[in-house]
Amino acid sequence: MAMYFGNEESRERLLLEGRSWLGTPFFKRSKAKGVGGGVDCVNLAQIIYYNIGVIDEIKDMPEYNLDWHFHQEDSLLERIFKEMYPNEFVEIDISDGLMVGDLMLFNPMGACIHHCGILYRDNWVLHAMVERGVIETHISTSERAFTLEKVFRPIKL
Repeated sequence: MAMYFGNEESRERLLLEGRSWLGTPFFKRSKAKGVGGGVDCVNLAQIIYYNIGVIDEIKDMPEYNLDWHFHQEDSLLERIFKEMYPNEFVEIDISDGLMVGDLMLFNPMGACIHHCGILYRDNWVLHAMVERGVIETHISTSERAFTLEKVFRPIKL
């Protein structure tokens, strides 16, 4: 099994695609790039992975509440990537270390995972946040006070 982002060219495509989304506002269930558009965290990840060839299709996210993680123990977001993309990602042990391209699943201080971002360059996570839109956050900053719970690595079969 090969890692999708195992070479410099694929990592550069990820960086360029990710940067093109910076500043896009947050808008639940939306998939439109730019200041006049909007995107949520799961659609941002799907679109970026689609645009650079990791996945072949963008799946529709079921309806969800922004506060899902406060009222549910089952992560809808985790289920999306496990069930809808079973051949494109493999779950890795966080202690094995992170790599550029990894999909990072966070628990935003609730009962389950309900936020995601892509490690799109060394130590920098690209994600869409309510009230902030698409931003990049250094992995060590307290601004990302969510708990990293799972990591899915894009693979080539």
